[in-house]
Order: sequence, then C-alpha cells, then structure tokens
Amino acid sequence: TRAAADTALINEVIAVGGGEEDGRPCLIGTTSVAQSESIVEELAKFGIDAELLNASPENAARESEIVAQAGRAGIVTVATNMAGRGTDILLGGCPSTMARLKTRSVLVEQGVL
Repeated sequence: TRAAADTALINEVIAVGGGEEDGRPCLIGTTSVAQSESIVEELAKFGIDAELLNASPENAARESEIVAQAGRAGIVTVATNMAGRGTDILLGGCPSTMARLKTRSVLVEQGVL
C-alpha cells in the first residue's frame, strides 16, 4: 500500500541519518506534487526538515538553490520527477551556491541587505 511504502521510505531516511548534520544526503523522487507534499509532511512528524522541489509556483524561485544544495550531508530533498530538470546534483553541495548563500547571510546579519 502507499502508506506502507511511505513508512518504509521514512524509516530508510532515518536509518541513513537524513536530516542530521552528518547524515547521508537523501533524494526522494515522487510522481506527483501531492505525493511530494505528503512525504514532506510525514518527515516533519519525525523532526526531519526536507526541501520540497516540485512544480508548485511558490517553489520556483528557490528551485536552483534547492538543487544546488541537495547533495550536502544530511539534506533531504523531495522532488517530483519534473522538478529541477536539466540540472545535476553535486555530492557535497555546489560550492559557489554555498558561498553565495553564506555571503548573503552575513550581509543580512550586518544590515547591509
């Protein structure tokens, strides 16, 4: 059943340390926006923050950032099979994107942005 498959999936994410700073990166592919949103909600019940990458307009602005960071240790990304198309996920994350995000964070903290 769908519920049994989702439970097994969540147990596997937990087993490999998904969502933990030093855990394995986890990429979960789904066939629909509804399914991806349901899995993210289920993961949250276990205290696992997951990035949602799907065709919803509210996710479009962060799509490239989510894909760039999907390979970082512990990051859990749930994506529909059309999201992030034409891009590669780098294990460890994308260094240039990580630098840009860090710079932006520092500038916000300093009140520059």
